[in-house]
Amino acid sequence: NQRSNITGHELHYNELGRVIGQIYLNFNRERRANAAGVFGQRFVYHGDSFLPIRVINLGVNGEPQASRRGVVAVDIAHSELGDRIERR
Repeated sequence: NQRSNITGHELHYNELGRVIGQIYLNFNRERRANAAGVFGQRFVYHGDSFLPIRVINLGVNGEPQASRRGVVAVDIAHSELGDRIERR
């Protein structure tokens, strides 16, 4: 198992108050990868929903990057009640 020394998150919000990104930080506020080798995530929303429909993994430079398992992004489908029904 891989370990990480993440001690905090830097969150970014849009004008509606939704979290649109998070960066993983260590004690010195330096970017650090999580156990999957990802330095943060970007969230994509549909319309006014507060539930993300896509999560994109980020590298140290803030650009899309694959995790150790080769996953760059995950698409998420939700039911009318907001339950996650599919993840691909």
